[in-house]
Amino acid sequence: MCQGGVIEIVACDDPKGMMFYSFDVNAEPEKRRFLRSQECMSCHATKNTMNVPGLLVRSVFTEQDGQALLSWGSLLTTPASPIEERWGGWYVTGRQGQTKHMGNQWVSNKDVGRDGYEATTGQNVTDLSGFFDTNKHLADTSDILALMIMEHQIQAHNTLSAAKVSYLRSAYLDKAIHHGKYDVNSPSAQKMILATADSVLKMLMFADEVELPEDGIDGSDLYRDNFTGQGLSHDSHSLRDLRLEKRLFKYRCSFMIHSKSFEQLPDEIKTPVLKKLHAIVTSEDDMPGFPSLSSREKERIHDILSYTHAAYQRVVSR
Repeated sequence: MCQGGVIEIVACDDPKGMMFYSFDVNAEPEKRRFLRSQECMSCHATKNTMNVPGLLVRSVFTEQDGQALLSWGSLLTTPASPIEERWGGWYVTGRQGQTKHMGNQWVSNKDVGRDGYEATTGQNVTDLSGFFDTNKHLADTSDILALMIMEHQIQAHNTLSAAKVSYLRSAYLDKAIHHGKYDVNSPSAQKMILATADSVLKMLMFADEVELPEDGIDGSDLYRDNFTGQGLSHDSHSLRDLRLEKRLFKYRCSFMIHSKSFEQLPDEIKTPVLKKLHAIVTSEDDMPGFPSLSSREKERIHDILSYTHAAYQRVVSR
C-alpha cells in the first residue's frame, strides 16, 4: 500500500485460486470491509500470469515524478530475467557487484529513447535515507535478496495455480463431452498431466533461473536470518538455505514445495511431480531439461524431503 491509501491483499492459497481484496483504512470503522473487484483481473489474469488469476512483477522506466514512462514499455520480471532488466521503478538496497540493475533511478532524458537508456546511478545502495524520509517506514531498506525471493515465490504461486486450474478445466471439459466421465488414464489426459507436472517440477528445481552476478549478491543479514530460520530442516539443512553466488539457493528444490499452494495440487498432478523429483535426486544421471545436480546436492534434497514432506515420504515408500 501507499501511505494513507487503500491496502491491497492477495490470498495465494485459497482453494479456488488466487483472490484479490482491497481494504480502505480511511473508511468509517463500521464501513470497513474486505472487498473483491474484477478490476484487478485486467492486469492479474492475462498471459503474463499464465492465463489464470495471478501475480506479476514489472520493471518500468520511471520519470522524476514517479510515473512510469509507458511509451517505453515495460519488462516482465521472472527468475529468468537478467539482473540488468530488473527493478525499474523500485527502490533496491544490497550489493550486486559490477552488474547494474534499473532500480533507484529515473529517466533524465526522454530524448535518448529506450534503446539509449543506460543505468548509471543507484547501484549497491545500503540504505534509502538519501532518497526519502525513511523514518516513516518500518525499515530503511528494500532488500535485493527479499525482492529476488519474492520473484521466485510469485513464479511458484502462478505455476502451481495454473497447473491446478489447467487440470480441473481439462477434467471438466472431458466430463462434458463424455457424459460425466473422466478417464485420467486416457492418452490425452496423461499427455496433459505429464506436461503440467513437468512445468511444476522445472519451477521447483529452478530450471530457468538466471545465473547471479559474478560477485554474487549480498542483502540484509536480518532478513536472511529470519528467512532461513523458518525452514523445515533435517540434520541442520533446509530448502531455505541460501548460496547467493551463481545461484540464489544452496539446494535446487524450492522451499515452495512445502506451501499450501503445492499441497492443494490435485493428486493426479502432485504425484507425478514427486515421483519424477524422487527419480532425479536418487539417480546418478542427470535428466534432460533439468539442472545438473551433484551427488551431494541430490542426497541432501532427498534427505530433507524424506524427513519434512509427508507426500514425498508416501511416494518414496510405495
